[in-house]
Amino acid sequence: FLFEFLKPYGFSGDIIGKIANGLKKETGKQFFSSSHRLIKDRTHLLIIPIDEEKNKQTFIITEGYKELNSILHLKFKKVNITKDFEVIKKADAGMFDYNKFTFPLSIRKWKQGDFFFPLGMKGKKKLSDFFTDIKLSLYDKENVWLLCNGNDIVWVIGHRIDNRYKVTDKTKKVFIAEIVNEE
Repeated sequence: FLFEFLKPYGFSGDIIGKIANGLKKETGKQFFSSSHRLIKDRTHLLIIPIDEEKNKQTFIITEGYKELNSILHLKFKKVNITKDFEVIKKADAGMFDYNKFTFPLSIRKWKQGDFFFPLGMKGKKKLSDFFTDIKLSLYDKENVWLLCNGNDIVWVIGHRIDNRYKVTDKTKKVFIAEIVNEE
């Protein structure tokens, strides 16, 4: 059954044999065909097309930039704080102290060794450890994007902002980045 199921994805009989033998082994094991990758996740097999170019992209966000609609869809705005201002507390939006930014910002994929200072925690944390803590699969980890200010990770997009860039009672202007859900 496994052979017939995986054959259209370019997996050879030899590789399929290794996949069958690896089903009861560790999570995160990967197998490759010429066009696809199979990842053994905790309880699933994930088949993903190989697309190396997607992981090399970096997007530049200049001051005044309103929207990114490429690999992910984000909207940006700058607002002044008024007395009726409320902080948005949801994973698909990041609110930051605008005056702590040095434009341009960038959006990129994470890489080994990256760290940030997660909101609500003391000190810095490696992204790899953060991903383990929130139980992301290997595939999900590979699809995490970061909003960066220079070398600082400001937002693990869709997950957590960096404590150093949070809105405080001294903040006068707020930079809001929000994921647009296509529904």
